[in-house]
Amino acid sequence: MADVTIKRFDDLESYNGEGRFRYAGRSLGVSAWGMNILMLPAQWSDYPDHDHTKDGQEEVYLVLRPRGGHADYHTFWHEHGHAHHFASMDPELSFEARWLGDNSVTEGFAMLFDHMTLDPRWLMRYPGLESGEARDLVFELGVNELFMLRRYAAKLAYEIRLHRGDLDRMGPEYAERLTEATLFRYPEGEYLLDVDPGFYSARYLRAWQLQALLASQLTERFDEDWFRNPRAGGYIQHLMSRGQADNGDQLAKRVGGGPLSFEPLRRSLEQMVS
Repeated sequence: MADVTIKRFDDLESYNGEGRFRYAGRSLGVSAWGMNILMLPAQWSDYPDHDHTKDGQEEVYLVLRPRGGHADYHTFWHEHGHAHHFASMDPELSFEARWLGDNSVTEGFAMLFDHMTLDPRWLMRYPGLESGEARDLVFELGVNELFMLRRYAAKLAYEIRLHRGDLDRMGPEYAERLTEATLFRYPEGEYLLDVDPGFYSARYLRAWQLQALLASQLTERFDEDWFRNPRAGGYIQHLMSRGQADNGDQLAKRVGGGPLSFEPLRRSLEQMVS
């Protein structure tokens, strides 16, 4: 098993002495592609000068807003999944495969990474939680996962009705659908605010299905702690190299899991909240 390097943000090498600009990939021994972190306060405008023309690196930036707690881990790994996906694309792919396609794929890869932080083994090994702490946190996160899944299912059903109905009369239906699905009261006044452009809520639902299938296949191929297995990393990067040439269903078939369905996700959620 390859060694794992863990560093605090403050310990990462800075660029030309500029403390806000940190090399992430290089500081962790990653040379295949560049990944850097900018630690900037709100409304920051003094962007540091830098030049990578000599080393040939293409830059990937991860922009986060730390809030503290588990949410920061979740957000970091989700956005890292997007960054890793796009950085791993074969540069010879067509424009359509790199920039267009089914966004369920990139969201699925992002969720694959952020869902590591919902795994008790990951929580005990890296943040260092005790077994009981990890179990309690996973239950809480599982309940939140179920809430979000039901919310997005209700959002999609509502948005389909919204685009077919009378805009001025959809407030009550929005509140009823979301409230019934989540058991939290939603105000009628947000019926036009809480809408994802282009039915993106459907992309998230398909991404949930895809990540659960990918995690299941990775576990079968590389064991439960696949996230520690270098062979799993190579396999994931191989899948990512196709960009979005495949849609979600095609990628699901490529990894041997058949068409997308909620069954792998149902099993995962049951395990989290049991």
